[in-house]
Amino acid sequence: MRLIRATDYTCRPWKNGGGVTFEIATDPVGADMDNFNWRLFMAEVDRAEPFSQLTEIDRILFAIAGNGMKLSVETAPGTIVGCGSDPACFQGAAIFIRLSQQ
Repeated sequence: MRLIRATDYTCRPWKNGGGVTFEIATDPVGADMDNFNWRLFMAEVDRAEPFSQLTEIDRILFAIAGNGMKLSVETAPGTIVGCGSDPACFQGAAIFIRLSQQ
């Protein structure tokens, strides 16, 4: 097991340019947005905005702080994601997803 400190995170812009993620770990190490097997990251979300399209990627979203958000996805409309709630799972090719603060 390896301890990963916040100072080790890599800051990367969102693929759609709307914000930044703090990448905690990725496989393979050093992979970019076009060739990773999996990624673990955090992002601050401060406004409603479509997600970046990531074809063939399954996403799992959960809140670790804040008031939560409402996730609008065709397959699960009105899903609430908040601290302590179940994670939301959806496909990364879904470009119609929008977040709104709860």
